[in-house]
Amino acid sequence: MIRFDYITGPEAESPLAVRLERVLDLHISEESTLMREFPCPTPWATFRIDLVAQTPTTRIGFECDGKNFHDPHRDEIRDSLILGQKCVDTIYRLPGDQVNFAVHDLLFLASLYDPSLFTDRGRKVLETQACDRVKNHEPDGYGGMILGGRYDRGDPPQPLVPHRYSMTRNSVTIPSGMRPFWTDVYRHAVSHQNLSFADYYALRLAEMKLDGDFASQ
Repeated sequence: MIRFDYITGPEAESPLAVRLERVLDLHISEESTLMREFPCPTPWATFRIDLVAQTPTTRIGFECDGKNFHDPHRDEIRDSLILGQKCVDTIYRLPGDQVNFAVHDLLFLASLYDPSLFTDRGRKVLETQACDRVKNHEPDGYGGMILGGRYDRGDPPQPLVPHRYSMTRNSVTIPSGMRPFWTDVYRHAVSHQNLSFADYYALRLAEMKLDGDFASQ
């Protein structure tokens, strides 16, 4: 049963966000609240996250990336500023095609990294709905770019179902010895708080290396 009384904010306009919300709501703890279009004020701009799950101990954001509406470089900078300002503790970026056709795989992976968000039953149900290759994923404690094959060779997916799983997870909780890229972006951005987000984004693009990576400062 969908618990609409635990969901706040305006109705989602994106079909991807609607699908994610409805599936996620079936499996999260009753102590959690879902917040649509969650505002994230920063010195550069106020951003909005498609869906944020608030638990007693953490705040987890979910962004659904339709390929026609997202620039990966812009999204990476945007998420870095949101995390640096501690608007949320964790951000997941989920590819739109996989939200449509493999959302249970994505949420099962999320349950491995953030189990407190989900009920015990929810984790078990997601596990039964995930494909076998996804069930074998071994979390590293942080995430970053999470990807792998969903099917063995010779066992192709059904039409339209993605052959691989992929999503991004970044968090303010960083294991010892790790230095996620977002921390470098945020540190650089702090020295340019006088710029709007559009101007800062243009600055970062100008500093990209020939190989496509952002130049470190």
